[in-house]
Amino acid sequence: MTVEAQRDLTFSLNHSTICLSGVSPNQTLLEYLRLTGYVGTKEGCGDGDCGACTVVLIGADEQGKPQPTQYPN
Repeated sequence: MTVEAQRDLTFSLNHSTICLSGVSPNQTLLEYLRLTGYVGTKEGCGDGDCGACTVVLIGADEQGKPQPTQYPN
């Protein structure tokens, strides 16, 4: 049996910095959001195919301009 290492994770959610430690690589972003009260994101098919669990990520291009992308959870 292989045990996957837990990791630390930092990200911005609705303009707030979230720092998590000991995150299981098996937990999805959808699970985290739902467990912490962000219930707008829904689970549909459970595989990411239908798009119900899509979360919008905003990165930056080379000039620092925001570039939204969609990420199915």
